[in-house]
Amino acid sequence: MAKEKLDDIERTWVIGIDPGLGTTAMVLTKKEVPVAAVAIRGRNPRHGTLECRIQDIAEYCAEHIEQWLVNHDIDKVIIQMETAVMNETLKRNVKTLASQAALYGAIVSQLHRLPDEHCRVFFAPVNNKTAKAVFTGDGNANKTEMISQSAWRMRPDVADREHLADAQGIASVYGEITEFTGGNNLDPSYIDSKLGKGTQWHKKWPKNGRHQGYY
Repeated sequence: MAKEKLDDIERTWVIGIDPGLGTTAMVLTKKEVPVAAVAIRGRNPRHGTLECRIQDIAEYCAEHIEQWLVNHDIDKVIIQMETAVMNETLKRNVKTLASQAALYGAIVSQLHRLPDEHCRVFFAPVNNKTAKAVFTGDGNANKTEMISQSAWRMRPDVADREHLADAQGIASVYGEITEFTGGNNLDPSYIDSKLGKGTQWHKKWPKNGRHQGYY
């Protein structure tokens, strides 16, 4: 990976990712205006291992981003994702922190396969408090305050808007970027032949089985 100064990169297209084991949200912005968004869930914990759920989410993230790049004819994109950081809650649950870190790593690994001859992909990790401070002016902003600054402030019908608001906030930060050059994939141990099949896709999980888009 070759480092490049952020000042040298035009920030026309930016994707913000708010990774979560329950819900992972992504927002695609053009000149800081959201043009597409999606909320992603892995398989129901009752029907699959944590490793499978992490793999589900990571693969769906890459699939959606790849589709966005094609649909919007994007030749250069900056992907920004919230890092797994220690806070008071996670201090009491190191296992959760480890799982969040594993999800972050799995998504990053999948993102490495995106660059090709048509699109340059840049990546920047973003701290949660930094995103809140940039987006709302308060590094300790709560969910309501984040939503109030987002494209979903007038959309109470959008169930995942708190996650989407966080993703939009993450996209608004000017982070230190690294260029991805492709060719890196997840460890084969994550592969599951039953991906996307079975009863884990029903009931409280998204209607279309895996994810719900908001455009």
